[in-house]
Amino acid sequence: MKRKLFSELLLHLIILLISYLLLMNEHLYIYVSMVSPILNPTLYIYISIVLFSYLLIDCFRKVPFYKMITIYMLFLLVTLFLRPINNNYMYNEIFYLNGWLKRLFLNKIIFLNIIGNIVLYIPLGYILLEKIKSKFKLGLISLVLIIVLEFIQFIIKVGVFDFIDILLNIIGVIIGMLVKGTRKNE
Repeated sequence: MKRKLFSELLLHLIILLISYLLLMNEHLYIYVSMVSPILNPTLYIYISIVLFSYLLIDCFRKVPFYKMITIYMLFLLVTLFLRPINNNYMYNEIFYLNGWLKRLFLNKIIFLNIIGNIVLYIPLGYILLEKIKSKFKLGLISLVLIIVLEFIQFIIKVGVFDFIDILLNIIGVIIGMLVKGTRKNE
């Protein structure tokens, strides 16, 4: 038990060191500071790498559900809520996605918004499929969670309630379910 705890602690120290080293790249530091300007960029990268590591390790050997869901929820909370309050609400048309898709690879902000909203929820579908066997039930729970998170972002003024974001988030959940389902069948 002590050996396992020591190796887990060592792994986290190495990830923290890697996070610090990665942020020596000025472009990455600036980008991470924009994604989560309130949290220290080193901690944001650390949380991201731990989540990615757990997902990667889970492909080869089982990572406990509680570890995966805890680090993912921490990642979601940091990404969605540790942003400055924005009193300048911009309401977009519901069907702006069509225009955005035409400029997907021409505009970095549009690319990051669309792809980011999908990628952000891939782990949710992957992780929850472990406990919720019904894909319909998992989709419904994910939809409710996503709507609640969008609504909270709107209420505390760190985001806008956006139906396109919800659609993109659900696409991410479906991709996560498909990846986990493929892993289970191998």
